[in-house]
Amino acid sequence: MQIFFNDPVFRKCIYDWRPVANFVKPEGEKINIEELMHCIQKLFITLQITPYEDTSAEGLVRLLQLDGNQHDALEFQILFFGKLEKLLSYHVEWHEVRETILKRFQGVITQTISCKCGRRSVTELPFNPFYLSIEKARSLSKALEYYFLPEELPDYKCSECGQTGSAQNCLAIKEPPPVLTIQLNRFTYDGVGHKKKIHSPLQYPRVLQLGDVRYDICAVMIHEGPNADCGHYYDLIKHPGTKQWFTYNDEVVKPSATPGVCVEKERTSKVTADMKGCYALVYRRENEENSTIPVVPEDLLGDIASKLEEEFIAQTSATTEMTLRLKNTVEDYYKSLTKTFDKLQNLDFQELNTVLDSFYKVREMKRGWEGDRYRGNKKKRIVEKSRGGQKLSAV
Repeated sequence: MQIFFNDPVFRKCIYDWRPVANFVKPEGEKINIEELMHCIQKLFITLQITPYEDTSAEGLVRLLQLDGNQHDALEFQILFFGKLEKLLSYHVEWHEVRETILKRFQGVITQTISCKCGRRSVTELPFNPFYLSIEKARSLSKALEYYFLPEELPDYKCSECGQTGSAQNCLAIKEPPPVLTIQLNRFTYDGVGHKKKIHSPLQYPRVLQLGDVRYDICAVMIHEGPNADCGHYYDLIKHPGTKQWFTYNDEVVKPSATPGVCVEKERTSKVTADMKGCYALVYRRENEENSTIPVVPEDLLGDIASKLEEEFIAQTSATTEMTLRLKNTVEDYYKSLTKTFDKLQNLDFQELNTVLDSFYKVREMKRGWEGDRYRGNKKKRIVEKSRGGQKLSAV
């Protein structure tokens, strides 16, 4: 949600939504769109004005009915926009908001199948996100080049001439979206069907030229882990106002260096963690209008701000109480140590030596017992191996 929140146009779209009078949830629909939109509004406003270091999205997870299911960021994006597209279509007054959201992130690709006989079949395919294989590429530009290469279709039978294997498939972007999400296929399958992660580093540009459109990198999603079935996801996101980059890693948010490269090269000697782990790249159109960070509307701010202030006061009180308990515990421990030190100071030299001698004797007895146990176990293992046919000597 941080990526969507840091897109000013999408944030304003969420702020502009309002409920309608006498709305009735359609029969059979499990999700209440008004509750969902109110929840997103509250989450975004909280992120914009909150005094907390992190903000809980538990309410949104509950409303989207994601409890108990694991989703990475892109799976969540597909599910999230699918829900909004469907639920906002239930009332005509929400259609403008719905269209703005869809057109913000959704693009269109044309698929053209051409036969040597002259017949052409053109299909428009919407996408969000844009899926891209990187298995044979070292850079994003090269991966895009491979993607748009014409492809021969040996099994395609033309409905016009009846010939098989005489057709070619070509892809082209017809409508590049304002915000382009490119999912990099970092996972593949081996010969026995096991899912494997592609660890090859990928260079990606900070400025991407796609047809007539120039894009600036604004977010990078990273998978950190040895294989496809385990690991950790975190994001690098550029603040739309200050242009400063931040790492969002669960509750930890900290400034980070600008990711990507100015110029992609055939080979690079410097491989960064984001090059090895990037599994999605988010680009925003360069010099886009309406990129000013929106102000929270007054009618939305009042109730939410009051609730946030109450929560902040309650959390501050709880933190103060916990700090006081910790302070008392430390003071009690300090007093106990002081008493022990005073007792040691009152011992004469002979008494102190007696205490130390007793300690050393107990320590040596313990070490001797542990050594005997180790040697006994070792001898036992050697004897067991000897019984298995190996002639070994106990040492």
